[in-house]
Amino acid sequence: MNENFLTRKQLMKATGANPEQITYLRLRKRLPVLNEPDKGIPAKYALESIEIVKDWLEKRNK
Repeated sequence: MNENFLTRKQLMKATGANPEQITYLRLRKRLPVLNEPDKGIPAKYALESIEIVKDWLEKRNK
C-alpha cells in the first residue's frame, strides 16, 4: 500500500467485508471517500476506512 488511498478490493482484503457492505457504508456517508466515484471511476477510500469498517463489522456481529 504505497498510495494514500485504498480501493474497494484492498479494503475488502484488509477487513474481510464483502462489496455490498462497503457500498452500504459509502452510500450512507460513513466512509471517507477521497473522490467522487462515477461510472468507470472507482471510489478511493481514505486509509482510516479500515478501522471504520472493522468497528462496524464488530458491532454488527454482537
